[in-house]
Amino acid sequence: MAVIFYGKTCLCRLAVGMIVFALLATGCSDKAPKMYQVGVICGLDHFLPLVDGFKSRMTELGYLQGETIVYDIQTTNADPVADRQIAEMFVKKGVDLILTTPTQASITTQAVIQGTDIPMVFANAAIEGNRLVKKSIAEPGGNTTGVRYPGPEKVCKTLELLLEFVPDVKRVWVGYEKNYPTVDPHIGCFAAAGILQGRFVG
Repeated sequence: MAVIFYGKTCLCRLAVGMIVFALLATGCSDKAPKMYQVGVICGLDHFLPLVDGFKSRMTELGYLQGETIVYDIQTTNADPVADRQIAEMFVKKGVDLILTTPTQASITTQAVIQGTDIPMVFANAAIEGNRLVKKSIAEPGGNTTGVRYPGPEKVCKTLELLLEFVPDVKRVWVGYEKNYPTVDPHIGCFAAAGILQGRFVG
């Protein structure tokens, strides 16, 4: 999963960078450049290259670190309690934007920023089975938007390829963290498609 993600880092950083540029540009004026504060919550260390790509793209868009923008990057090692504590800290500080990745950190942060005017951009997060967007990525609603991780499609395609390569397989074991927010949509995807047809062992 991480290998595929890194292969799409450039596309992801371009999309997220353009979204953030539009959000921050609304505050521009003829006065001295504002020092924007961006809080970053990275739920897993292997997503840090995404954060680096985001910062690089923001530099290309004219937001120079230490001159017009500063980043407070926090990693939480998939700890939802830490996600919430850091999100609350960012709200208290009054940051101009919060960038989150992946799904769990994004869901937790969105709940914290409710009732504030702080925009949030998520990256590599699943939107199925949660309220990250009200309608769709195209019409997210509220002060949250971002780049969706196509998890259910990838899971289904992976299993389809497995059965194509090994058509006589009798049982397929799928490991997952029961309480992680993306589990039900993923399992529901291949269950609804009938891909495993009684061969699933979870």
